[in-house]
Amino acid sequence: MINAQNPKRPQRKVRHNRLLPSEDEPSHMGVPSVNSPEFAAEPHRQSAAIAASPHDKEDQAFIDTAS
Repeated sequence: MINAQNPKRPQRKVRHNRLLPSEDEPSHMGVPSVNSPEFAAEPHRQSAAIAASPHDKEDQAFIDTAS
């Protein structure tokens, strides 16, 4: 049914339905909360792992050249 005030409404509904996830797609992605303690601890864990690496000098040299 076409709305007399807005004839494009059926097109918008079709486009909107096309953007909805299908049944075989996940409806949302698991994105961590930036306010969680785990999110804040992760960069510290990663930097400690890099600092403890036997290749830390080569890793830092690579980062310096890439930056």
